[in-house]
Amino acid sequence: MAEPGKNTYGRADRVAAWNLLARIYLNAEVYTSTPRWDDAMTYAEKVIINNGYYHLNTTGATNPVTGEKYTGYQMLFLADNNRNGAQYENLLVGLTDGETTKKVMKELISLSRRLTLIRCRQTIMLLQVLITIGVNVFVCASNLLISSLRLNLLKLQHCRI
Repeated sequence: MAEPGKNTYGRADRVAAWNLLARIYLNAEVYTSTPRWDDAMTYAEKVIINNGYYHLNTTGATNPVTGEKYTGYQMLFLADNNRNGAQYENLLVGLTDGETTKKVMKELISLSRRLTLIRCRQTIMLLQVLITIGVNVFVCASNLLISSLRLNLLKLQHCRI
């Protein structure tokens, strides 16, 4: 794995692996009946203190257009959190692309309209939830859902004929 901060933004590096190890060692007694508290502390310190790249974002910013002030914590949720200073706090991120998400949501809405005619209530409810929270839906999961819905739509249309 890449050294801390040396990987492309959005890809896991050693700090993400250390984070996972710290969590596993923290619960090791549950899995193996042997506590590993010292190992958990060692890896947690590597993640929190001694990684040389990641740290808490304590610097805020002001929106140049609206004048709105953001705290370091609020900057984690801005669209440019890969370059506004918050990138040093994000160990594992789920990357999304606004244009791709928009295209996927249009297709989900189109499928929803076609499925409404067939009255497939569970699928419609699921689509309504996905459309409501569409910005947070990962594109790969949406593409799998679209493929599955297309298959179900074909099966339902075949049954009606």
